[in-house]
Amino acid sequence: MKRIALLLSILAAVAPVSAQSEQVYDFPIFDWYIGTVVLAGLVIVWAFYTLFKLTRYLDEELRISKQKLAGTWVEPKPIVKEPEPEEEQLSEGEQRSVMHLIHDWVPIEEEASITLDHDYDGIRELDNRLPPWWTALFYVTIAFSVVYMLHYHVLKTGDSPVESYEKSVIKAHEERLARLASSTDDISAKTVTVLTDASSLKAGAEIFQQNCQTCHGVYGEGILGAGPNMTDPYWIHGGAISDLYTTIRYGVPAKGMIAWKDQLPPKQIQQVASFILSLQGTNPANAIPAQGELYIPEIEAEQPETPEDSTDLRISRAGL
Repeated sequence: MKRIALLLSILAAVAPVSAQSEQVYDFPIFDWYIGTVVLAGLVIVWAFYTLFKLTRYLDEELRISKQKLAGTWVEPKPIVKEPEPEEEQLSEGEQRSVMHLIHDWVPIEEEASITLDHDYDGIRELDNRLPPWWTALFYVTIAFSVVYMLHYHVLKTGDSPVESYEKSVIKAHEERLARLASSTDDISAKTVTVLTDASSLKAGAEIFQQNCQTCHGVYGEGILGAGPNMTDPYWIHGGAISDLYTTIRYGVPAKGMIAWKDQLPPKQIQQVASFILSLQGTNPANAIPAQGELYIPEIEAEQPETPEDSTDLRISRAGL
């Protein structure tokens, strides 16, 4: 009976594994394949255990046969189990000890009543009962596995861990899209400009501290093997605001820099790029050597007026 109960508990524990939703695997039959493999493994373990017990039994029979041939075998006395005394009624106020409730063992002087016929080199096996707390916990796990299977896989009254994860991913994606859509800034590498107001630079500094200083240093001094120095006029990917915007937005995968377009909206990229340009010439301590090419900001000069422009200007002034 105990073996049947153990087998039923194993089946109840394996059932949730074999009843996984089709969303977990692309091939639905693979769900039952896992359950079948687990059951096959348990059957193999059970077979090895039975074979082990059979081997012990044959060894014992062989030992007895050898003793009988040698004339040294002595027939063991049959073990007569004493009748179990009737449980005494506890008088009012008497309670069972805590240790008895935890272990429920048999006293040493009464071990003869639970001695089994397994004898190996003088060592006998006792049929002690399992501790009550262990038995109760075992039954709780069986009940939990049945409730779990019915709740998640049969009645589908709750989201499985996989479904919860997929919903959280979808929700995070929708929140990111909403955050990016709420940004009314139409900023691109062609339209981005340098921000010089204090509030924008402060916001850019906060973004830099949260995301950039790990590789580029607290003051933009750079870290060897990680990020270049941002306080000198030498740049690897260009020092214009449009170059910085493009580098931050799309990253440099070959150098280990990720693309920040999914984490930062265009406005925040403009703010942190403007803050980085404000670090030019600060000369912080422990700055690493310059890398890249020298970048000199271009100054737009006034274009000379051409004769055609002068003619058009005179015509417009004349109202023609």
